[in-house]
Amino acid sequence: TINEYRTARNLEPVMWGDAWWAPFGSTPIGAPELLPEPAPVEDEPENEDETPAERFMAAKAFGDRYAEPRLRALSERFGRSLDAWVPSMVRMQRDLFAEQRKAVVGEMAKIPVLVGGNGRKQAPGGSDVFNPETWDAIFTSRGLPTFRAILIAAGRAHARDWGLSFTADDPVVERWTTERVALWSRLANEETGRMIAEEIRAGVAGGESIKQMQTRIDGVFDFASVVRTERIARTETLSLSSAGHLAVYEESKVVA
Repeated sequence: TINEYRTARNLEPVMWGDAWWAPFGSTPIGAPELLPEPAPVEDEPENEDETPAERFMAAKAFGDRYAEPRLRALSERFGRSLDAWVPSMVRMQRDLFAEQRKAVVGEMAKIPVLVGGNGRKQAPGGSDVFNPETWDAIFTSRGLPTFRAILIAAGRAHARDWGLSFTADDPVVERWTTERVALWSRLANEETGRMIAEEIRAGVAGGESIKQMQTRIDGVFDFASVVRTERIARTETLSLSSAGHLAVYEESKVVA
């Protein structure tokens, strides 16, 4: 659980940390069940005294009610699409974290223990073994093809479902993909850098050896591989899907 992870790192527990969180959807086990669907609405008899506006609203409600099965079918199809797209994002993110683990542990092994002004041995700081800006270029290069593929797949599927147009090489697709990759890379690497620096500070405070701090770094990337990867993959896939839908609307002039 989250609290077990925090306890192992001498962190205070949090109120929601005792529930076990499942992968992909990050849903707490034991969460309350969804509310039951409301009972179907009975058709009301036609009222000859209705005004034109009232008849219009009644007709709209009638149409909305009978459109519901199609909307539900589209929603279910969207869910299946997400399930198909998320694994590629998971694989890419997990591979990147694995490369970072290997690089950081290797850097720590190469850096000798330093002697501070007080004569005590000190370990290198987080910035000595992990530079987020260095990894930004790697993330961008590896992420762009996957991000672009998901956005385009979402756009094409949405255009097909609603009979609208979508052009994969539209400049807006490239712009949104590039902006999202940059945000993902910056946030993911900043968080990794923060976690590494936090573990190294804790190791220094406890007088640990480089080998012991390497074990701490392994813990950072174990958490990244199991928890952060799933969370990031779901978040980014949803964001790219929404961007694909918006690209369809913009190209089809559904929105200004």
